[in-house]
Amino acid sequence: MKGEADEPAHHLELARFYIRHQYFKKAHSCLQVAKALQPRRIETHYLLGWLYQRDANWEQARVTYRNILRLKPNEALARFHLGETLLSQGSKEDAYESLVKAT
Repeated sequence: MKGEADEPAHHLELARFYIRHQYFKKAHSCLQVAKALQPRRIETHYLLGWLYQRDANWEQARVTYRNILRLKPNEALARFHLGETLLSQGSKEDAYESLVKAT
């Protein structure tokens, strides 16, 4: 029988709790576990991307949003966040292309 520690949803819910209470490092750890247990769950990637953007870790945010697009190529919200991230990195043309595809 699986325990809660083996359930990705448990780690995802815990990460949401930590984010609401601004324990971002703990949230990140929970999201990494959730991602390892269920790598194709889009919500986990979005929350990781948000944490990376929040910390101005643009490269990791970019990689995370591109991973979402590998899993779900027509995901407009991921394209939008990728565009924001690329703009923050100074890649204006790539940001524009991503933002146009998001609409």
